Amino acid sequence: MLRLKDERPADAWPPPREPPPEVKDEMTMQGLMPAILKNATYYASNNAKSVKTDIITEKNIQKMQSEASKRMLEGSYTKSVTNTVSRCLERYDSAIKGRNGFVIGTERPWVEALLLNVGAQHLTTVEYSDLVSSHPSITTRTPRRLAEDYLENPREMFDFGVSYSSIEHSGLGRYGDAINPSGDLETMAQAWCLTKPGGLFFLNVPFDHGKDYIAWNAHRVYGNARLKHLTANWKVLAWISSTNTFKSIWVLQKSST
Repeated sequence: MLRLKDERPADAWPPPREPPPEVKDEMTMQGLMPAILKNATYYASNNAKSVKTDIITEKNIQKMQSEASKRMLEGSYTKSVTNTVSRCLERYDSAIKGRNGFVIGTERPWVEALLLNVGAQHLTTVEYSDLVSSHPSITTRTPRRLAEDYLENPREMFDFGVSYSSIEHSGLGRYGDAINPSGDLETMAQAWCLTKPGGLFFLNVPFDHGKDYIAWNAHRVYGNARLKHLTANWKVLAWISSTNTFKSIWVLQKSST
């Protein structure tokens, strides 16, 4: 968390068009997770600055909650994806209902709406942008501000956490963050620190059976090599599959001891 507190945005913009030579070996796990440049999507617009900051309003959240309760919410993807996530959260409602959780990465707060429908008491949304929430049950924090809060009072941990299609971007520069070969692993370690013993973490990252690669600079895709490092120190309770494995969900648990 000390590292997160001192984290700074990228020194230069736009991000490099391929992994910098000095970090390429570490970034690609000595070639086990190659960087694919051909046909990959290169992002050079600072999305961290372009995300709307006023998206978390009571009216907006209530509308999404209503649509979700009817299985009609598209979220950021499709109704099918949203409903898969919703059913997963409902399956583990005892870990969510009446409890406090955090959400890593939000451009549209559909995950927050699903969690509130399940009965979450309060949520903290973590995003590079300075999001503003007028919803009484949702607080927003930048990663740096969250680290400062934690270091001031490390006992104030969360009962559960969720990250959907976010961690795979960490450290690739797409969102104005600094290039960091271990950005995704560090984010998962920080999530572990924030979660109470016995708490659950619901994780989605792109998954390709047995195949690891980086679609530079869009995202990482996880196979056997990287995934075991990403979920280290967590117990895997379930893998909620999807017809599109990029949208599958891992249900992880922090040890209670």
